[in-house]
Amino acid sequence: MIMYQNNIFSNAIVAYREIQSVRFLLWGGLNTVAAFVLYLVLYWTLSEIFPLQFAYMLSLIVSLITTIILGYFLHCRFTFHASPWNSLQFHKFYSLYAGVTMLNLVLLPVMVEYAEISPEISQGILYIVMPLFSYLGHKKFTFRL
Repeated sequence: MIMYQNNIFSNAIVAYREIQSVRFLLWGGLNTVAAFVLYLVLYWTLSEIFPLQFAYMLSLIVSLITTIILGYFLHCRFTFHASPWNSLQFHKFYSLYAGVTMLNLVLLPVMVEYAEISPEISQGILYIVMPLFSYLGHKKFTFRL
């Protein structure tokens, strides 16, 4: 039994070290969870003070700016093993996220206002879909070696 558990653990370590998509999933997932938690805390706080539309959009903008910065350093260090001080890479990263952010800024109000899905559920759905665009963009554009 101990031998089997050690084998699973060592296979997981090998997968983490050798498979970039596993590292992206781990660090990107951690960053996505941080973004969603920050979004929810901000939304619940700001919705007590501001109108609903302002609260969910401001929460989205603040959480995205914060976690895009965090995500850049996480992906440089742990996912793609790249230097975070490369200015071209930095600009490519933020250019990609500008596109992903714009898509999010358009889709969130559509889902809330027209599909009448709550802001929390809408953003939760978007946090599941957006990483697919991010991974492909980072692999093919930002961190292409």
